[in-house]
Amino acid sequence: MDRNTVHLYTILGVSKTASPAELKRSYRRLALRYHPDKSSDPQDAQRFRDIAHAYEILSDPKKRAVYDKYGEIGVSMLGSVSGSFLYDPAEESKIQVVFLSIGCSCLLLIVFFSFLSIRVDGLVSWSYLVVFVPLWIVDAVLLVLLILNVLSPVDDEILEDREDLDNEDEQEGDGRGGREARRERLKRSKRLFLRLVGLYFLLNVACFCLFHVLIALKSEGAAISGVLVFAPIFFYQGLSLLYQIVKVLLAKSGLMGIAYAAQVTQDGFFLTLFSSTFDSLLFIIHGVLIALKVDGVFGFSWAAVFAPLYCFGLFLFSLICKQFRRVASLTDDQRELKQQARAFVICEIIIFLVGAAFFYTPLGLLVAKLDGTLGIRLSIILIPVFIVTSFFACCCGCFIPCLMCIINMDDMDESRNHLVSSDRLIEAPLASPLASTSTDPTTSIDEPVLTSSTAAVL
Repeated sequence: MDRNTVHLYTILGVSKTASPAELKRSYRRLALRYHPDKSSDPQDAQRFRDIAHAYEILSDPKKRAVYDKYGEIGVSMLGSVSGSFLYDPAEESKIQVVFLSIGCSCLLLIVFFSFLSIRVDGLVSWSYLVVFVPLWIVDAVLLVLLILNVLSPVDDEILEDREDLDNEDEQEGDGRGGREARRERLKRSKRLFLRLVGLYFLLNVACFCLFHVLIALKSEGAAISGVLVFAPIFFYQGLSLLYQIVKVLLAKSGLMGIAYAAQVTQDGFFLTLFSSTFDSLLFIIHGVLIALKVDGVFGFSWAAVFAPLYCFGLFLFSLICKQFRRVASLTDDQRELKQQARAFVICEIIIFLVGAAFFYTPLGLLVAKLDGTLGIRLSIILIPVFIVTSFFACCCGCFIPCLMCIINMDDMDESRNHLVSSDRLIEAPLASPLASTSTDPTTSIDEPVLTSSTAAVL
């Protein structure tokens, strides 16, 4: 399956600019000719399936737009979670804006960590309010984007979850009227849930913005207690706890997606609730320990203060092991699915190990620096952070947008190659009036058509 964007049009014997009516006429003509009831040739049966497959894709406006840009590989990926955004032409501009925003944010984070390193290492005497300016720019951009997302209307295509609606049709026994009422209730609940999710993320970013302001003021020597500095983080983690609890309750009530509801049923309500809220509880404990350590209430070492973060790493590793056991429990009848799931879990393990190395290495060095057991500059400790943020800045801000532009240029070149030059117009296949008005269903697409030169001879 490659990125050929003309193969299906060739099967139907039409051009890429064919109208839906032309596609329908060609499909009916070819389907009538190669239908298995009309021909016993196995090749005709295969060709009939190819014709039906081509018409199924090209008759759908959305699938046709994806096929014209990415070929059949884009159509096959359209149903996936990532493909529904990456291979949807209507979402392409949004995807480019998101990637460019992430790239610019990573660059600002690099500037922030650079300012912070030289300030903590004593190379400059800037105010911490100046050091935090790049971080506040990132916060402001995130706030604006989330506010626009909350104010924008919810797309009806997002509410039309066919799997959920079909499942409701099977469960509903009150006839068509009952099914329609059930669909409307499900749409309203999803619309309300999406609004609440948008507000939830907006409040989370607002809490982080306030936390960044308070920690900058605390670093400048303002008379602010550590508990007050971490109060926005406590509020954020409280919201996260509430969000996860509501999500599990909605899944138990059948108001969430089929996949998540099946997961809750398989793992059990209390186990799902615990695994969903455990990370938030760890971060709340971690925030309390840091606040008490900063205020001098307890004399714990910084290694004990950061212990919840190490527990969080073990928690993530346990989740990956749980997924690996699920994959191992699949039967041999699901061999293809088992191989795909195993490859996905192996990728998760590799990403986890690389991420853990880049996160816990500077964390251990930072703990040793805070405890006074290691005299090392902060700029050296943050080298892994610089590497990761630089990688994401290059990928999101340069590589991926350039790749999408190259794909667009290839499409333009492909469309230009289909045009016929002026000195070859006499060789172009132009159908005669008799051929254009012919309605014989037995006419094959492989039969020659009259060109302008042969029409002149006739």
